[in-house]
Amino acid sequence: MESGMVEFLDWEYHAEGNANIIVKNQQQNLALRIRKYAKVQETSHSNKLGNLLSLEQEQLFLKLISSTYFKNENHYLSLYTPVYLSKEFLVKLMVNIDLKRPDYRKTKTISLESQTCILMPFIGQFKPDRSFSSDLFVSVEIKPKWGFIPTSKFIKNTIKKKVCRFCLHQNYKVQKSNKTLSKYCPLDLFGGCKTGVEHAIRSLLQTPQNNLKLAVSGTVCCIDELDSQSAINYESLPKVLSEIFYKDSEPGTSNQEAKIQICEQSNFKRPLYDDCMNFGVKGILNLLRKMQCLDTLDVEYIFPHYKDILEKSGYTENDFLDYHSDLWTKFFGSEQDSFKRTTQPEIWDICQYLVSATFKDCSILITFCELVSTKDDDLHSKSIVIVDGKSYQYDIKLIDLDPRLLQNIPYYYQQDSDIASAWNG
Repeated sequence: MESGMVEFLDWEYHAEGNANIIVKNQQQNLALRIRKYAKVQETSHSNKLGNLLSLEQEQLFLKLISSTYFKNENHYLSLYTPVYLSKEFLVKLMVNIDLKRPDYRKTKTISLESQTCILMPFIGQFKPDRSFSSDLFVSVEIKPKWGFIPTSKFIKNTIKKKVCRFCLHQNYKVQKSNKTLSKYCPLDLFGGCKTGVEHAIRSLLQTPQNNLKLAVSGTVCCIDELDSQSAINYESLPKVLSEIFYKDSEPGTSNQEAKIQICEQSNFKRPLYDDCMNFGVKGILNLLRKMQCLDTLDVEYIFPHYKDILEKSGYTENDFLDYHSDLWTKFFGSEQDSFKRTTQPEIWDICQYLVSATFKDCSILITFCELVSTKDDDLHSKSIVIVDGKSYQYDIKLIDLDPRLLQNIPYYYQQDSDIASAWNG
């Protein structure tokens, strides 16, 4: 790293997930994503493996996804730069940020063995096209989860075809730990109806759990910490976000024949078609759902067959860990068609399942700010929405697109089985 970036006191705690900690340097508008490890070896019947891939492999995966599936929609992705950090820097940084970390996350700490970390722009703010009314940039991270109900003929747990995965999982969590049941249902967010999206956002604000996080000018906060008289508050935020998702979908491209899936647990009453302000067929929600739906067979088929398929194909588990391998080169490359239809159709299915798993658990990050004034051409701008007479410029990204491992298919199967059985039990 450059000499101006090596002072650990310049970096502040921002957020973290199960596998990584994010620290930010707001002066330089940069962020670091640093891997974690468990202080005590975790034991579980599921035996889920941690990330076995190098950052170089993760970066290659993202580039392959971008060139194969995103093409004209690369603006939704954020590429990053691997950087090397000394152990001394990491130790001092860990001590410096420890008090800011939630207690339940402290079972893991910064890994001193993974000294290569990810340097990226801090996407909690951006440069608007014109003057903005304050220095407040609002960032909302939504982990939307599965936006579809699976229809595979191999599914034996039929409740999975009636109730979405998120709602099933909520029921399982409540049974196991007495947690509050979330009011959110992903199918409201992905249903292509503007009022449904607003309903989904309001549900997330009521029970955010780990599915909604809010930051103002880079500082994480709760929705009730916002001034009720300010431009962004509990009432205005769902309106702004639903308008952003709506405009992002390019509503002039509406597809009236798109099949609408309904989750039996959703409490959203969908209005008649003409009153729904239906989304277009583009935008981040449609793209994300399309990537999730690459899983056409379901884990109930993948798990019992993947080892036999692997053995017959001549590929090994190590081929799945190397995005330079012949396997992934064919899957993402110009030989895609023959690989899918003739050469290795079942291996293709496994690859698609693993790619879909990345998008079932990623996040959407929306950052926006209020502009000083509203102009007539704001209605036609791709990155500006008007809500209650105010103009907001926004930026929208997909984040947390880590590759998923073949070795974790047994874990995914066991989890799927436990969640479905809990509903029936």
